[in-house]
Order: sequence, then C-alpha cells, then structure tokens
Amino acid sequence: KQWYQRRVRGIPWDLNTTPIQIKQSSEATGSFFGFDMYGNRAWWGAVVVRFEDEMARYYITDCTFEFTDLPVQPEGLQANPERIWTFSKTAESLTVSCNGVQLLEYEFSESEDSECATSSSWSGSLQDELGIRTGNINLGGYRAKPMMSD
Repeated sequence: KQWYQRRVRGIPWDLNTTPIQIKQSSEATGSFFGFDMYGNRAWWGAVVVRFEDEMARYYITDCTFEFTDLPVQPEGLQANPERIWTFSKTAESLTVSCNGVQLLEYEFSESEDSECATSSSWSGSLQDELGIRTGNINLGGYRAKPMMSD
C-alpha cells in the first residue's frame, strides 16, 4: 500500500473501521507525532506519542491526565528509529502497535477520567476525519493498515 504525505487536517477516515499506520523515520528527545480527530468539522480529540529520556510515552485526550510511559516499549528506541506505528480503535479501546508488536491496549472504561468512557468521541463513531501532527520528528507518511492479503 502507498504511503501518503502528512496532512494537518482533512484526511477522511473512520478509525473504528480502518486502523491507521504512521511511518516514523527519526526521533529525538522531546519529539512527538500523533493525530487529531475531527467529527462534523469540529476537533474532538488527539492521540500523541512523545519520546523522552529514551522512553516512548502516550497521551489520549479526555483519558490520560499526562503523558504516560507505554507499558511495552518499542525495541531499540535510539538505535533503530525506522518504525511503523499502527493505531486502531473500537468503542471500548484504543490499541497502539509498533512494527507488529502491541505496546498498548487502552480500555476507555479503565481511565481515571470519567469523560473517557462516557464521551461519544471515544465510545462512539463521531470521528470522520484525521490530521497528522508532528514535532521535531521525520515521518515517512501514513496509510491504512494493509489487510493480510495486501
């Protein structure tokens, strides 16, 4: 499948039915990438991965209060910055994988923030558009996660 260049906004996408892959080709402490989600032309949330002190950390709008270490870290953070990240969502959870290894399965109902599980943003399918965000990092593009036969 073809990789598309980063777009700040306007990528028609339904994360509930189509996982997104983002190709990372460099990193530095303090660098980040992720995506913003929009529904009915309004911003309603974001998922961000940030690199600090040789750790990958994540933030989910209305679910996490701060950046939190991924429970499983990607292999060779500094040695091999070429990675393919996959993000998928259901009404119950958000899953983050890197190079085929699951790093996080975040259950919305387990959040300390009650907005997370009850928000139609996460539990529903309000989202219909994405925008890729970056800071001090090179991305090789984004694409829909290929099906096994692709």
